[in-house]
Order: sequence, then structure tokens, then C-alpha cells
Amino acid sequence: MTLENTMLSNCLTVRETVPTVHFALADDQKAVRGLLRRMIQEASPDYCVVGEAETREDTLALCTNHRVDLLIIDLAIQKLAFNPFLKEIVSTSPETKVLVFSRWSHPVMARSCMMAGVQGVVLKNDPVDLLLHAIGIIATGGMFFSPTIDLNRGGTARGQLTEREQEALCLIAQGYSTKEMADVMAIRCKTAEKYRERIMSKLGLHDAVRLTHFAI
Repeated sequence: MTLENTMLSNCLTVRETVPTVHFALADDQKAVRGLLRRMIQEASPDYCVVGEAETREDTLALCTNHRVDLLIIDLAIQKLAFNPFLKEIVSTSPETKVLVFSRWSHPVMARSCMMAGVQGVVLKNDPVDLLLHAIGIIATGGMFFSPTIDLNRGGTARGQLTEREQEALCLIAQGYSTKEMADVMAIRCKTAEKYRERIMSKLGLHDAVRLTHFAI
């Protein structure tokens, strides 16, 4: 019996009905994954969690090797360069819908997720009922972005940034140093510093404090 069949069998013993929506959970905190698993499996007999992951590689393997209808992922796993990663998920597992479950509320993050092709974003400080509502909408083919996120805030200025510059701005908002940003984006420190300079120039900001404030 394969791992997927074993997990599905476990779900069937609890529900005695065939689940129609298969979930995967990607978060670097085991407790968060456990709480999400319990919440999802108690929400509907049609829901089943087929696997968990805490790294980029494990998440890709989970979506590639198993049927995953909806991936719930925290973008903070292992300093993830989330925009290219989300695009890779969408490309390698096109049948998998993606719900980003994050504590980062800045609009550039949500817009970058939309550009990458995900179906929704919910914040970790949103009510649990809102997360379940988002899951229901996305599982039936819709899209959902937390109303807590003001997608229009700073829209004109951020529209001037390239995709990579938006990704860099998102990392800056998370407090990443130039070196950390370079590591995550797989670029040289000098290139990362140039991203900072170009972003500040395009946005008309003149110091790192104002840049961070703008991103948040």
C-alpha cells in the first residue's frame, strides 16, 4: 500500500465516506500544521489531509507524488523565495489549488501571489471562520483574498516595480538584511543592494526606515 493510500485509508476509518477534497499543509511549525489538520478534518467529511511538509523540497514532492487538490502554505518556510516557488507549484502541479496562509499583510505580498497564480490569501490573524470560508470557496473553484489586505494601498507606486523588485520589497518588509535577501533570491549581495537602491529611487524614498514603513 502506498503512503497516499495509507493516509486515505486513515481518513476513511474516521469518516466512513470517500473524501472529495485532498489537502496538503506546508508550514515550518509542527503545531500549526497539527491544528490546521484537525480543523480541516473536522470541518467536513469531504475533506482529507493527505500530507504535511515543512520545507520547499518536501512541499514540491508532496504535490508531485500525491493527489493534492488544495495546498495551504505559509510563505515563511525556510526563507522561501515565494514568487518563483509558487509559480513552480502552479506549473508542476496545475491541478493543485493554492491558498497562502501567512502573517504578512502587506499588499505587495498578496499581489505577488496573484501574479504567481494562487487562488487565495488568508492571514494568520484572521478569524478561523474566515479561513474555513476561504477553503470552501477555493475548493469549489473560486478565489478568496482576505478583506484585511488592502490591495489598492500603494498600488500606483508598486506598479512601477518589476516582479523581482516586488519580491525584494516583500523580503525587506519581513526584515531581511541585504545578505539574507541575496541568499533567498539566489543573487549576489551587490545585486541585492542594487535592488534596494532602485526600489527606493522608484518610490521616492530616501532611507531604509521609510522603505520598510512603505512595504508594511
